[in-house]
Amino acid sequence: MAADSEHCFPFATIEALIASRQISDAASLLKAHGHTLPEPAHRYLNARIAAAENRLDEALALAGNTGDSGYLDSFPFLVLRAELLESSGREEIAADTWLKAARTGDMPRQCLVNAGRLLLRLGKTEPARQGLAEAITFPPNEPVAWFYYGVSLEHHDNRSAYDAFTKAMQLDPAYGEAYYRYALLRLTCGEHAEALEPAQMAAQLLPDYPAAHNCLGRIQLALGEPLPALASLLRAHELAPSEKGFADDAATGCVQAGRALLIAAEYAQAEDLFSRAAALDPSYPIPHINLGIELLRRGDWEHGWAEYYWRHQIAQTTWHPAPPEWQGEPLDGKRLLVLTEQGHGDTIQFARYLAPTKACGASVLLLCTRPVTRLLATLPWVDDIFSGESWENDFKTADYWVRLMDLPLRLGLEPRTMSVPPYFTLPKTQPVIPRDKPRVGVAWRGNPKHSNDADRSVPSQLANFFTTLDGVECVSLTPLAAHTDPDPLPSPLLGTADFFDTRDLLASLDWVITVDTSLVHLAGAAGVPTWLLLPPLPDWRWGIEGETTPWYDRVRILRRQRGEGWASFLHRVSGQIKNSPVF
Repeated sequence: MAADSEHCFPFATIEALIASRQISDAASLLKAHGHTLPEPAHRYLNARIAAAENRLDEALALAGNTGDSGYLDSFPFLVLRAELLESSGREEIAADTWLKAARTGDMPRQCLVNAGRLLLRLGKTEPARQGLAEAITFPPNEPVAWFYYGVSLEHHDNRSAYDAFTKAMQLDPAYGEAYYRYALLRLTCGEHAEALEPAQMAAQLLPDYPAAHNCLGRIQLALGEPLPALASLLRAHELAPSEKGFADDAATGCVQAGRALLIAAEYAQAEDLFSRAAALDPSYPIPHINLGIELLRRGDWEHGWAEYYWRHQIAQTTWHPAPPEWQGEPLDGKRLLVLTEQGHGDTIQFARYLAPTKACGASVLLLCTRPVTRLLATLPWVDDIFSGESWENDFKTADYWVRLMDLPLRLGLEPRTMSVPPYFTLPKTQPVIPRDKPRVGVAWRGNPKHSNDADRSVPSQLANFFTTLDGVECVSLTPLAAHTDPDPLPSPLLGTADFFDTRDLLASLDWVITVDTSLVHLAGAAGVPTWLLLPPLPDWRWGIEGETTPWYDRVRILRRQRGEGWASFLHRVSGQIKNSPVF
């Protein structure tokens, strides 16, 4: 506030003391010399001292109110009043006051920027954009004006928003917030490659700003860089541990990094990250599911089954069971409905647990899909079996229900402690093909829709390998629906309707070679000698090493190593076929 020359000394000195937070000295000087100041200057300084001492109501009363005239409506009082209104949380009135100040003083740009900043915070984007568009027209260019103008353009005119943020960064290369908002807008628009470098700059310039690290981590995840992303996301969480969104993103980062470590065969580290993810976001099912899979992979069945149970949190369920879910209550005399889930191979594998369930005294009602219905109906442990719509009335009479793959959890059983002989009996039939040499059934690929099919199935161009094996005759047991290219092997599957027919077909074979499909479970459960060809990262049920499995006595595992191509692997398999008798 201007003061004539005879009053400049006390006014300027008091202002300097207030600015340097020497409030008591400023108050003493104003008390001693205030009588020499004009009324407006005296009131203005009193208001500033009250504000500095956090007496906001008193300061606002001295600074005037909206509608005041005279010196209370002058630029210094308007600016002071706008600052006090903002400090007291009255942002809408403060924004209006800043706009009024912009029309009355010689600092319109800064007043318009302050008004725009508050209007953006209030969600009034259009009036904010209008004022900020005017603010950037006043010389000289200021990065803060361009920054808030860019914010006002987000998701309205993204191209112009990028240009505004770029202008702010050019004017101030150390403007971290501008780099951050630029990167965040690119991220939300899916422009991850363009977002990476500014996000890295934002995290560097704003090392203690958690949102900048979170933004960088999310971009790195989207670009397939899970390990660097994890460091960024964990840094954001460390800076703001109470912010749930950052914890959730850090949990996602742990999961993605864990999956990357699995591909690198770093199983223990991956398990640690899944465990950390589950702790970061206890209600998020994905970390628990991944942790459960790793625990099962290394044979920690008790804890693995419990964590794997979280898969039901993301299951697409379209029906609501009437009886309660079975949690392990006594079953003697009870009717238990067992629901199959996931793939046909899972159903065939876990059908073994119906036997101990039946031994608990339950009547076992099994709901399954049509392709396995006739097969499972041969099991002596199943009292009734349903598929399609026929089960609904019987369901209502059940005392409990349970999912098939939860039976080991409820029964407390492990595959190694549960000796199970083959539970599907092969029919005694005459061979379909003359037995002039061993016959091998081959499934060289699985369902192409499987998430890991590209790694688990033999490439089509290498399928001819099975026609070159000496001393054996191969037929294809690759499901007809799995073919995208012609099968080089003759297929006896034509005319088969379901897994019951496929089981009968196994009786005409001496041996099975298969990738990880439902066939390995059918052949294993029927006691047919089987070689299982596994990718470097196998499914959890096959563990991470060894040639044997507790699930099936007559299944031998051949593992493709990391970095080993299919051609080299099949050559190794060929050598073992030549040198090893069928077991």
